[in-house]
Amino acid sequence: MKVFFLGLMAVLPGTAAAAVPGPVRDFLNRVSENIINPLIFLLFAIAFAAFVWGMVGYLSKLDSPDGRSQGSRHMLWGLVGMAVMLGAYAIKTVAENLLK
Repeated sequence: MKVFFLGLMAVLPGTAAAAVPGPVRDFLNRVSENIINPLIFLLFAIAFAAFVWGMVGYLSKLDSPDGRSQGSRHMLWGLVGMAVMLGAYAIKTVAENLLK
């Protein structure tokens, strides 16, 4: 439903915010605060943990080329995950500001 309103705002930018009824806006804000935000923060924490795990693995196996490559892969995917979650949070914030 939020996608519909975002599409509506792209077509009718001046009147789209007025087209979203108050109860629907309140419901979307509650869903965002209680479900989407905690999920984004949880996934960001998992990505950060993967990065730290890769760093520990990299530093503990400096003498092994396989250990270093596995640690660097974990760090890379942890960084990718954190970047994706940061982007998702930014998109969500922009969409919420459009609905206000």
